Amino acid sequence: MTNARSPTFALPSGCRIFEFEIETVLGHGGFGITYLALDVLLQERVALKEYLPSEIAIRHTNAVRPKTSELEGDYRIGLSSFLKEARILARFRAPYIVQVRRFFEYNGTGYIVLDYESGLTLAEKLETSAPLPEDELMRLFSQILDALEPLHERGILHRDLKPSNIILRDKRYPVLIDFGSAKDFLARHSRSVAKMVTEGYSPPEQYELGDEQGPWTDFYALGAIAYQCVTGAAPVDSRKRLRDDPMVPASTAGSGRYKKEFLNAVDWMLNVEESSRPYSVEDIRQALLHGRSGVAAHQRNQPGSTLPALDRNDGVSPPGHVSHLDMVIRRSDGQTVLQFGTDIEADVLELSFHSRSRDSYLTVASGGEVIWGADPFFFSLMRAQGGRNDLFLIEPKMAAAVEPGTEVDISSIDEYIQGTVAWPGVSAVDQTRSTTWLVRIAVVSIGLLVLGLAVKYAIFK
Repeated sequence: MTNARSPTFALPSGCRIFEFEIETVLGHGGFGITYLALDVLLQERVALKEYLPSEIAIRHTNAVRPKTSELEGDYRIGLSSFLKEARILARFRAPYIVQVRRFFEYNGTGYIVLDYESGLTLAEKLETSAPLPEDELMRLFSQILDALEPLHERGILHRDLKPSNIILRDKRYPVLIDFGSAKDFLARHSRSVAKMVTEGYSPPEQYELGDEQGPWTDFYALGAIAYQCVTGAAPVDSRKRLRDDPMVPASTAGSGRYKKEFLNAVDWMLNVEESSRPYSVEDIRQALLHGRSGVAAHQRNQPGSTLPALDRNDGVSPPGHVSHLDMVIRRSDGQTVLQFGTDIEADVLELSFHSRSRDSYLTVASGGEVIWGADPFFFSLMRAQGGRNDLFLIEPKMAAAVEPGTEVDISSIDEYIQGTVAWPGVSAVDQTRSTTWLVRIAVVSIGLLVLGLAVKYAIFK
């Protein structure tokens, strides 16, 4: 990470956020500021990322708040997404993804504490070293694919891949930083907030000129990075490529200097049509191995979600997902859990809850309460503790928001987990336990009454 000129709204050097002491600004944009900070307890430098969407929020002393009451909802939605993304990323332990140490809400905003990755960015390296030698570029490209694969399997998109967001650890190993999920979430929920785009690296759908974003969105950006490594310059902005594309294909610009299979894969990723780009990391790997073109490698459905939608006839499910699964919601040990009929590999599931009778979805209001609303909202369900791989916790606010007996349709964001359940009241197990305790209380009460009468009789006898 490199130093950046400090914006006027940044926290000053020496300011303390819990045990983290601000030293300087590492970078900033329309949606937040990243600081170099010292963990005074561990005496280690960290990167401290602060949520501050500058178009809708201001700093008041050290606190952050929306500029107007009308912007409160947009601000809270973005903050919730910012912290939710941190919670999911914190579970990753991958060599090419920056490590989240901690995250918290404070002073009206959110903070993410990350490992501080020192070293050159890929952007700085390309200023003096582009084009990159073939062996170095192939290694770098493969390692970035290794970073994206587990993210995409969990439904996480980077959405802001570019050379300045790739740190070269030890001048060799790429580390992805500055995940932009919350930024895009805001852009899709409020027209008053600028879109999070980077000219040359963002595909048309990030300018709202196409369909939904998905892994194909990250692949366009990765293709643009590879194109710059090959030619020394980023591609023409995607908006200018929609008609009479002026971009010289990578297969032409890099001919004779790089493998044909690699250059064809780069051109495939840089297709301006979402449905004509790679479907998955595995598709790209197969293209590199076998030289398959974008058309031959894989034909997928039109993008309709933030996760890939596999052809229903191919018999394959995305890792960690299962199709049309039987499930039941039950209460146990004072908790409400979603139980599946088989083990689930994922640690976190993103699920929506729809009531047929209300024709409404469970959603989160600006104040944090769970209510029924018109639009789908995807809740993060964490795996229950205790070693079982088929139980996921439903938060108390969610459980209390649904009347017992309500039929609820449950669906994952990629529609590979689907099912209908009847919302529980008190389970048979809980009823049995309640009855048992009532019997015990009655027995004890009767015993005390008898003992009292006996004592009374003995005294007055």
